[in-house]
Amino acid sequence: MNITKKRTEATLTINQLTTDFQSQLSNDNFVLLSSNDIDEKNEFTHDQIEEFKDFWNYLELDPYMPDGGKYRMRRIGYLSYNLVTKSLEPLTENVAFVQSKSINKFVGDVERVFEPSKKEFLESKLLESIIKYVIENVLTLSNITTSEIKINVHQMRIKASYGAIGLPTPEGIHQDGHKFVSQHLISRKEISGGISGLYDLNEDPLIHKQLFNFLDTIVVSDEHVKHDVSPIYSFSNMEGGYRDMLIIDYNL
Repeated sequence: MNITKKRTEATLTINQLTTDFQSQLSNDNFVLLSSNDIDEKNEFTHDQIEEFKDFWNYLELDPYMPDGGKYRMRRIGYLSYNLVTKSLEPLTENVAFVQSKSINKFVGDVERVFEPSKKEFLESKLLESIIKYVIENVLTLSNITTSEIKINVHQMRIKASYGAIGLPTPEGIHQDGHKFVSQHLISRKEISGGISGLYDLNEDPLIHKQLFNFLDTIVVSDEHVKHDVSPIYSFSNMEGGYRDMLIIDYNL
């Protein structure tokens, strides 16, 4: 208990640098990365980063919300990564996204077809850089038997207004059903809350982490770790606020 408590407190430090990506993921089944850890973003200018963030201003309302909520906006994209050529290619088909009811009690076993991510977003060098950075670090922990990795890219915005909360994970503590999942903060505006929680398979807490800055990141071995995010609250009584996330599924 004391070890867990010390680790939990340590991970709440803003911009804390992590231990080695591969060793932490191997030992703990998750890794926490501050924006400063991801050197790849330094290859891009401020304007290029702002253009990347702007793609989240063109998301569509998620129509598959059993609670009737109007707080989740999203798009989805599908890509393929070739392990031989190390090339990343967008896939043109917009297939149904399905999660089992056993891992998503909120909207599991439902074929959901979302608006596709824009072609310019899927072909952006910044997205490619993020994906390759994660893949290069997780590959050493997996026995790959194929030459291709299928990747799902989820752009999500959770909105909150004065007096109305937003729920980043209305399904509660859950898994996503993939080999690895990376979670990247894009933007926070005029909100509080939105604390990411990680749990073991018995749903005992491992850590809780607030993501503050562009590309503050969590990577999980989804087979071994569950996760959730606390509600967000807007402290603006004018326009409200939001939390933008990039969620990437790696299917090995």
